[in-house]
Amino acid sequence: MTLSSREISITQVVYNSNWLLFERFARALVTLFITAWVARYLGPKGFGIYSYALAYIMFFQSLSLLGLDGIVVRDLTQNRAREMEILGAVFRGRFIWGWMLWILSVLIMSAIAGPSSDKTIYTAITGAVLVFQSSEAIDLFFQSKSESRKTVKIKVATLLIGSFLKIQVIYFEGEIIHFFMIFLIEYIIISSGLLYTFNKESGVSKLGGSLQTLKPMVKESWPFIISGMSILLYMRLDIFFIEFYLGLDHVGLYSAILPFSAALSILPMVLTTSLGPYIAAKKKTSEDSYLVAIRNLNFIFFWVLVVLCICIFFSSTFIVDLFLGEDYQKAAAPLMVHVFSNIFIGLGLAQNLWILNEKKSIISLGKALVGLVICVISNYILIPKYGLTGAASSAVLTQAGSAVLANLFFSPVAVKIQIKSIFLLK
Repeated sequence: MTLSSREISITQVVYNSNWLLFERFARALVTLFITAWVARYLGPKGFGIYSYALAYIMFFQSLSLLGLDGIVVRDLTQNRAREMEILGAVFRGRFIWGWMLWILSVLIMSAIAGPSSDKTIYTAITGAVLVFQSSEAIDLFFQSKSESRKTVKIKVATLLIGSFLKIQVIYFEGEIIHFFMIFLIEYIIISSGLLYTFNKESGVSKLGGSLQTLKPMVKESWPFIISGMSILLYMRLDIFFIEFYLGLDHVGLYSAILPFSAALSILPMVLTTSLGPYIAAKKKTSEDSYLVAIRNLNFIFFWVLVVLCICIFFSSTFIVDLFLGEDYQKAAAPLMVHVFSNIFIGLGLAQNLWILNEKKSIISLGKALVGLVICVISNYILIPKYGLTGAASSAVLTQAGSAVLANLFFSPVAVKIQIKSIFLLK
């Protein structure tokens, strides 16, 4: 039996999930410690500059993906005979688009801050990841086969190398620019590792695939592109509001607690990624089994996250004191609030699988736009009045609006699924 002809079993899904969980938890654990160490070293203002620059380039990273991840995994799963053609088209399209976005990101920052400013220099360095990120199309290839272990090893190794380099910068009292250079080095290592692994496993040294193959996928994905931009904006727009109203030192305070909150979303993110091919297969074979799987995800995500959020709520002060130190004490209160955004992130991730398999991408667009509107309004009102706690409250309101409130307008069926799933109603 050839690699492309294998059927995906629940055993493969569980095995694949274990690898993804290992990578995400390893990343979360290492990131918590390293981020805390970097934050301590740079101080609130320095860490604010670092976080601001990364938040800026993340917007272009979202654009570079073309909203295709879920669609590519689905199409690779359902069209094994054309998998190399599909993969090649995605890789080539993202590579070209990545170059264009890199240039655009530098030009925009140059116009805002000046051609020779530090911000422009940092953007030029970090923006190069937009080109190397195109190789992550190969990761989608292995995801579609539930064989993520082959890419997890590369990512974990890169994580450890990057962490070691950051420790060296701190030990030898390096400059902030060195952290940006490490950010780029990590993407270069991952890109090289993915290309080597793909060549070794598939025997294919050069991917084909015409950009014409990409057209129908992009046509389907345009709502995901816009929704992806909207999601990233409402998840990172608070950074820019905080910088405008409160200053870069407050950006550093706020950014330092985000990894502690984001760690809770690892489980739902891993499961939705790993279960994507399995649920797509269920959709083709049994509608009832497919809906049961979606409902189970909603139930598990909601109640597990409720418990975890309560735990973080009561331990926020201890966490901030232990990991970040005295300079970041003001960040404890925002963490107590921000952590509850994960409950709605979990519900949103579960619904994304339903949207993808129902091919109702327009719903994602509506949900994202609702979230963006709530984000802008709530940040505008709450940050000047309540500071960082207002920003954290805005994050919760935004995620709740996108994951639940928007469904009342764009997908009442999804609201029923969520309510029945959470409370085990028939």
